[in-house]
Amino acid sequence: MCILETKRCLLKKFTKNDFDLLFSVHGSEEIMALVGKGARTKEEVQGNLNNIVAHQEKYAFSAWAVFDKETGQFIGRAGLVHMGTLVEMVMMDKKNVPIEVGYMLHPDYWGKGLATELSNAIIKWGFENTDLQEIVAKTGVDNKVSQRVIQKNNMTFRQNIEIEGRSGLLFSITRQEHNQTK
Repeated sequence: MCILETKRCLLKKFTKNDFDLLFSVHGSEEIMALVGKGARTKEEVQGNLNNIVAHQEKYAFSAWAVFDKETGQFIGRAGLVHMGTLVEMVMMDKKNVPIEVGYMLHPDYWGKGLATELSNAIIKWGFENTDLQEIVAKTGVDNKVSQRVIQKNNMTFRQNIEIEGRSGLLFSITRQEHNQTK
């Protein structure tokens, strides 16, 4: 079932049968070097998949599988999640945990504007389909490309943070700010 459609992509719920899709992203050293401690093991990815599916069932949003609309090719994951580890997303009390927009795309799809297209559509979906008052995004201080994507989505720098032992930046956009940019 399609959750969201953009000009070039379809976003669908991950299912428990999508291990190979998720592993192609989370098991990639090239992709995961940009978001933390590196490629995940098969066991870690299976745990991630279980938590993504549980998060979707509990909150009606999560990390979604992203497909190229024209070819049907799986190209990555993107969506809204509670900020923190995937285990924390499902297990902890979410009352004060920020909701984060995030994306991880296969390298063949880098530099084509897809991260901007996806995150823009996801932020819009989040404000139109939930009662969220704010959406955040985080990135490493050295990931200038992701910082540019975040800024193109009218998100404002809020503070320096730590991401898996590395220096990072936290940005956000409020519902009110989003409505003013329409």
